[in-house]
Amino acid sequence: MPSAVDTLVRRANYWVDEANLGYDQSNRWDIRDHGTCDCSSLAYWVAWESNLAQRPVDYRSRTLYTGTIARDLVLAGWSRLAPTIMALRPGDYLLSENHHVAICVFGAGWGATLA
Repeated sequence: MPSAVDTLVRRANYWVDEANLGYDQSNRWDIRDHGTCDCSSLAYWVAWESNLAQRPVDYRSRTLYTGTIARDLVLAGWSRLAPTIMALRPGDYLLSENHHVAICVFGAGWGATLA
């Protein structure tokens, strides 16, 4: 049985490589095949899909963005680590709060692929 991290990586790859999601901050929760999202809504979505965080019922009306993702994931049991590219592994999130979040989906360290 795949781990929750394996599921997170698989779902991130699906949304990026197969679902053909577009980028739209004004319609960021339209996560479906050919829908739209932004970086933080997708990062939240795959954490919820893989049961690594609980999706709030009111997620569409709450302010959820790169500035809240670290707090929410730590509350869900994730660990916040010092940014060290060499330690990067699939399933890790790279976060520049208030700017961007990416998910490591393949490889490690400087050879990692991000979604």
